[in-house]
Amino acid sequence: MRAYGWLSALGWASAQGSGFAIARIAAEGPVAFAQHANDPIARQLLADPHAEQTQMIILIVITVLSLVPIAYYARAVRQRLGGRARSNQRGGGYEE
Repeated sequence: MRAYGWLSALGWASAQGSGFAIARIAAEGPVAFAQHANDPIARQLLADPHAEQTQMIILIVITVLSLVPIAYYARAVRQRLGGRARSNQRGGGYEE
């Protein structure tokens, strides 16, 4: 498994981060712990031409998975409030 991170990365085989990186085989970062830490072998193992695309896909999946429960919760609250939510929107919630 590979791990990429902005602040830190912890991976089983390899890790690359801008804070610290910890892995068994290869790690690259300001603070790196691995068999090959910040050396040419680590750079070669971590050179992945599709890394940015993979990170973008992971970011999109995490975003969608976090927005879906929020949407369901908002829908449930609207159903629970029923007509009260609509009447508060029109009159501002104050009756004369």
